[in-house]
Amino acid sequence: MINISSRYYKESGKIPPFAPLIIILIGILAVPILSFIYSYATFYIPFIYANLFIAIAFGILIGIVVSFAGKLGKVRNKALLIIFALLFAILAEYFAWVAWIYAYSKQTAFIWHPLDVLEVMKLILPEGTWSIGRSHAPVRGTFLALVWIIEAIIILVSSIIFPSMTSVFCEECNCWIKDEKTLSHLEPIENVEEFKNQLEQRQYSALLNLQKVDEGSAVYTEVDFGICDKCKNLSYMTVKTITVKKDSKGKEKKSEEDIVEKLIIDTDTYRSLEALIK
Repeated sequence: MINISSRYYKESGKIPPFAPLIIILIGILAVPILSFIYSYATFYIPFIYANLFIAIAFGILIGIVVSFAGKLGKVRNKALLIIFALLFAILAEYFAWVAWIYAYSKQTAFIWHPLDVLEVMKLILPEGTWSIGRSHAPVRGTFLALVWIIEAIIILVSSIIFPSMTSVFCEECNCWIKDEKTLSHLEPIENVEEFKNQLEQRQYSALLNLQKVDEGSAVYTEVDFGICDKCKNLSYMTVKTITVKKDSKGKEKKSEEDIVEKLIIDTDTYRSLEALIK
């Protein structure tokens, strides 16, 4: 029986010896800076709904930093990146509190020891420092603690969105495949499962024979494909269905659904796809 999963690219799980050190160094440099920016933004924009999106962006930026560092260190292990993202998110929470206290004290109190930061949090909890809407009553006590917990969870969850192995790594050449090409606006697939099975069975004519459709089409097929420029021995493609819808204001919104993701293909098929772009 043919093992279909072997026809898809999978990360090797390898972690180069100096990669963790690279991630740690970059994280230590970036996290405090991001934390101070985050704290000052939430301090001077005292709107809980705006702060929600700021917290999400903060977490995502932490994930981007980890993803960048992991790629620089040639890490092919998603689990390691997620662990580092969570660790840096926790560290970022600490630095964010240090920065917030500094801002709240009008740049007079730079408290950095974790136990001292915790003591300040205990002092703030029963009193509160901000209110919701037109109410002048400060948010405090259990509700304030709940807000802090939700904020921390948002940052932690957001931080692990980006550290995913989106790039393909050539183990033979010890490098990432940098450039992907896109073949877009092919006719939509009627029977997705059958089409997927054909590609997995290396019947690529099902894809190569698709006709072009108008660029204004609401549904079409798109192919992203890449190859290792050094050895030319590793090539792959991702085939997806693109659906375009317009909202009430007439603005287009695209949604994607993968049919196959990072399916390994031969060099001839890569060249055939490349020829269709020209």
